[in-house]
Amino acid sequence: MFARTSTWTGSPEALQKWADHVTDKVAPMVQALPGVAGAFFFLDRAGDTALTLTLWDNEEAALVSDQHAGASRGSTGAGRGSSGKARPRSAGMPPRHRRPPRSGRPACRSATTA
Repeated sequence: MFARTSTWTGSPEALQKWADHVTDKVAPMVQALPGVAGAFFFLDRAGDTALTLTLWDNEEAALVSDQHAGASRGSTGAGRGSSGKARPRSAGMPPRHRRPPRSGRPACRSATTA
C-alpha cells in the first residue's frame, strides 16, 4: 500500500472553494483511477488548512497516479486562492491492515471540522 498526502492553506473562503471543487471534481476523478484503495479529504476550518490523503494498492498505481495528481493540484488551487504542497509517497501499511471499502460505500470520503 502506498499513500500520498497534499496539504492546503488559504482563507476560509478559499478553502470552501477547495472543498466544493474536491467534492465535485477531484473525488470522482480519483475514484476512477486504477489501483485506488481510498481517498480522504480533511478540512480544518479553524486552522485554515486542508489535507488530502490518497491510498494506492501498489507502487505502480501510485506512480501512474502522479500524472493525475500534478494536474489535479494545479486545477484545485488555480482560481480558488488556496495553495497546496504534495508530500512523498510511503509504503508503511502492510496489506493485512488494509480494509477494502464495504460493498456499496465509496472509497472517497470527506471530513470537515467546524
